[in-house]
Amino acid sequence: MTLKKISILMSLVVILGASSSCAKKAADPAPAATAATGGDPKAIVDTISTGVKVVGAGLTATSAVNIGRTSLREDMPMALTSAVCTNKGAPVVTSGYSDANYPGYYTYCTLTVQDGNTVAGGFDISSLGSCLIKEAGLSYDGVAHVITFTDALITTCGLGGGSGVTAGMQMTITPSAPASFNTNYANGAILVLDSIGGAGLTFKVATNVVGTKKSFITSENWTDGHIGTTAGSFDTSTGDLWYEAREERDNCTTKDGCGWNRHTRLHALMKVTGNDPTGLVSLTFAHSEITFTPGQSSLGGLLVTASGALATGIKARLWTPTHGATVGAAVTAISDYSTVANWIENTNTKCYTASSETATGCGTGLAGFTTSTKFALNTTDSHTTVAAWLAAITGQTFTNVDVDADTQF
Repeated sequence: MTLKKISILMSLVVILGASSSCAKKAADPAPAATAATGGDPKAIVDTISTGVKVVGAGLTATSAVNIGRTSLREDMPMALTSAVCTNKGAPVVTSGYSDANYPGYYTYCTLTVQDGNTVAGGFDISSLGSCLIKEAGLSYDGVAHVITFTDALITTCGLGGGSGVTAGMQMTITPSAPASFNTNYANGAILVLDSIGGAGLTFKVATNVVGTKKSFITSENWTDGHIGTTAGSFDTSTGDLWYEAREERDNCTTKDGCGWNRHTRLHALMKVTGNDPTGLVSLTFAHSEITFTPGQSSLGGLLVTASGALATGIKARLWTPTHGATVGAAVTAISDYSTVANWIENTNTKCYTASSETATGCGTGLAGFTTSTKFALNTTDSHTTVAAWLAAITGQTFTNVDVDADTQF
């Protein structure tokens, strides 16, 4: 997905900012049974966005990051440099996948670098959408509302520049309570733009607040074949943070941001101050990417996992797909992605704590594929589609990521 599309898409996420009640503070006990409300979508998404970035920032305490950082002043925190991540969120290492630090760097980079190819970049939330809902004065009435952009509205809401929004463009918003596309969520809306950045967009967002737990889901469907879904949740009383993204770009009609499928799943236990996630305690994380043609010059991919606690050590691991389960044999067909034995680990002995990269408290870390590769979202493996996943998700409760599971709710 292009940076322009991400800017527009994530601006649209927050157009449904409403005045519904928010989650209770962590100090307040949740009632035994609490009716779900929609809450403030912008506040919910922003809180979970902050949480994910705090997870990444927490990893800066590990020597995995310290190795690649330089101190500009002894009394100032070290500044992140290209020695760790490129501006696209790729790890900078000397020997590619075989570098022992690759999976640790990859985890850190995708959770912290702001780019369309990273987890952090997918949370490039702005206040533009909240301004639109304020100006439109919409309620969750199940009615389609048409907004025509004017120069004044564009200026008021800061939609100029590279947003692609111009005067005369129209957007249709259909808010509903509960969400029409998943009634497990109290509020939702479907947004349609006939043309933006050269393609049409249908975007869906829904939110939920039950006691101290806030949740959201989103879906994007571009007419040029870019599709994807995300979900996030945060419980202010327990510190549990969840995030998942399923992006399928294997069948795009253009080369722009096409030719790959990506899947990210995260659970983290956070320190909480008031209602905000402020520090990382532990995490379990997995991310896969497989490439296709058109859009890519060759087939390939990776599976990265990371798990552990900052106090005892975080273990990151890496697998890459092969042909015929032979080390160094390049993938020759997309069916290679669906064979468990074809995913071979590039082993490392790293175990990261705040003071060492060779600590002993990590254990074996989070295992890769053992019974199924559906997590990788290969087109030949009958995994759950984006639309089916969006309709089925009931919330997020898992505490350990399982890469053998196509879905985890």
